[in-house]
Amino acid sequence: MFVSLKITKSKDDILVAICDYELLNKTIRDGIKKIKISSAFYGDHKIHVDDKECIESLLSATMTNLIGKNIIQKALDLKIIHKNAIIWIGDVPHAQSIKC
Repeated sequence: MFVSLKITKSKDDILVAICDYELLNKTIRDGIKKIKISSAFYGDHKIHVDDKECIESLLSATMTNLIGKNIIQKALDLKIIHKNAIIWIGDVPHAQSIKC
């Protein structure tokens, strides 16, 4: 269960974008919903979903953008997202979070 991780820091925020690795550089569609899962946005840093770096990144993020069954499950387990925040594009879950 590998994911691709990218961290973008600004003055006040830390955006953590993570996708399941097998989705990287693919486009998924479901009716009018479409998303391109690019390495430009999600990075190309391949790590295991249970790796300390992945978990710490999720916990320290002020914003997340997550796509894929493995990373969504990890975010649910860590209470980063709520199940009602998940949208589905075909059979692929996607969620975003913002800490206020």
